[in-house]
Amino acid sequence: MLSRILICFIYIVMLTGCKSEKIVSDSTVSIKDDIGVDLKFDTRPNRIISLAPNVTEALYSIGADSLLVGVTDFCDYPPSAKLKKSVGNYLSPDFETIISLKPDLVIMYITNSSGPAYKTLTDNHIKVFASNPQDISGIKKMIADFGYLTNRKIFADSVTALIDAEILLDDNFSKRDSAFIVISVNPLMTAGGKTFVSQVVEKAGFINIFDKLLIEYPVISAEELLKKYPAVMIFPTDTTDLGKVNESVNELRKSSGSAVDSARLIFVDDDIMFRPGPRIIEALRVLKNKKLQSTK
Repeated sequence: MLSRILICFIYIVMLTGCKSEKIVSDSTVSIKDDIGVDLKFDTRPNRIISLAPNVTEALYSIGADSLLVGVTDFCDYPPSAKLKKSVGNYLSPDFETIISLKPDLVIMYITNSSGPAYKTLTDNHIKVFASNPQDISGIKKMIADFGYLTNRKIFADSVTALIDAEILLDDNFSKRDSAFIVISVNPLMTAGGKTFVSQVVEKAGFINIFDKLLIEYPVISAEELLKKYPAVMIFPTDTTDLGKVNESVNELRKSSGSAVDSARLIFVDDDIMFRPGPRIIEALRVLKNKKLQSTK
């Protein structure tokens, strides 16, 4: 079993290796994005705009933040990201600002709702990398892709290795508690087994009671929840807002009171749970620690 000391050792060794990595900005690169579009660059992109918080966090994690010339209003981590030029929000960015920044590349988290923004950007001859990580493997691929694009492969390798190491740490759980993941309480929504949110919960030592559902984030009935009676309920929420936390619990108690009262409640910062990026490492650690605390 890996210990946290070993993980720290891996991290230090890889960071030491990163310092010796030579950044070559004039290398020709080609890459296929997550919707199958081939992108080619005569020189590596050195003016990048991020249109999603998880993209921004991934670029910071591999030391490519100096290449960021624009981010969204919601890119708030790390705190220094808030100092970058804002290009508006994710679904309807300020295209005039984006064009004025003359980016070599725009990276966006592609969804069904982001199609119009994607089309407007490409119609203006702006190169767009569509990123769509759906699971932990997809998150690691995203980080690796960004490492390749920015010539920071060793940095990217160190981050993906830390994800793997955190997953392996304490992976041999003697007891896996059944858990209900509360995505929202009105409507009552959870995470299906194919989502990265469910995978993180499972890797932290829990069993998602709705892991057989194929829909990513299905709406369920109170009756379905009451039939399952989970040992744990996991609330990804704004943990700094106690009023909001209590409101969510009380709302769920109205429809599923006995299930709520019999379960242990675990609250986790929603950003580290919902953003498919490098901070899933933190999400894993928090959930594992909460699990240990609840069993003592």
